[in-house]
Amino acid sequence: MPVPDGDVLAPFGEARPVKAEREPAVFMVDRRAGRVFQVPGGLPGKRPRFEPRNMDFGEGLDRWDLDSSAPRDLVEEAGALARHDYSAAAEGRSAVLSSASAEPRGPAVLAQTIFADDYRGAMVAFGGEIRAEDVAGQAGLRLEILRKGWRIEADRRVERTVGVTGSQAWSRREITVTVPVDTDIIRFGITLAGRGRVWLRNPELRRERTQDAGSAGVA
Repeated sequence: MPVPDGDVLAPFGEARPVKAEREPAVFMVDRRAGRVFQVPGGLPGKRPRFEPRNMDFGEGLDRWDLDSSAPRDLVEEAGALARHDYSAAAEGRSAVLSSASAEPRGPAVLAQTIFADDYRGAMVAFGGEIRAEDVAGQAGLRLEILRKGWRIEADRRVERTVGVTGSQAWSRREITVTVPVDTDIIRFGITLAGRGRVWLRNPELRRERTQDAGSAGVA
């Protein structure tokens, strides 16, 4: 296409003002890995559904992702994950999330993400055995229910954490919550804020019988 007087925009006419719009939360699927990633823009086609996978860590940290508020790229090496002030690894049939610096910045979460289609309107329970070692801040089991537009409106995101501090032996914890019918994403795993280490083994995500469709809480 000819470009008159070096103006590359001329063939397209006058520039029109663009209305600023909030970008919706959209998710990309890695079908080979069975993972879900958040990306900008829209994606065509029907969304597949993923059940929880690798819950016994028999395949290392496959299907699990390490997220942190610190701005450093994720490094994956020898079955372990590292992101700035935190690292995660599989140890036998458990996973461990550890601080990697003397003063970690922000929290980190080792979590698995699935589409919520098969759980909408139901009560779900996420449970597992956790233990802690020298946790200076907060650690624990975590369950997140992410509804449409969750990045924009805080009231469309439900977060539940069963916390531990210090050093604690293995104990089973559980979080129960009702999944709204417009939920897009469910994330579950362990979280750590500050120095220390927290382990997770025998995690389980299951549907429960709904006793009160309007309730959401922690058990």
